Amino acid sequence: MEFVDGSTLTRFGFKGTNFCGPGFTNGRLGNEPVDDSFGALGPVDEACKTHDDSIGKAIISATPAADRLAADTQLIADVSGLLAGGQLDRAFALESHSG
Repeated sequence: MEFVDGSTLTRFGFKGTNFCGPGFTNGRLGNEPVDDSFGALGPVDEACKTHDDSIGKAIISATPAADRLAADTQLIADVSGLLAGGQLDRAFALESHSG
């Protein structure tokens, strides 16, 4: 698994994704809302995109901490579901792939 250029310990993105990593959305490092014109590059990236969108909504909600926890919990459940459903294997889930 490789990080995108400019990654730090607290803000990073995984190459081969547009949405996976804290502070990595729309294929860029930064704190911007999800842009629907950027597509997910696979099932794990789709789960990360949903998570990013949920985090964006949590920031402005009446219960941001609870909503952020719910988003994190859902991301774990989504990736676990992909593994359990045989849609990807453990190695694929832990590596970033493109196209």
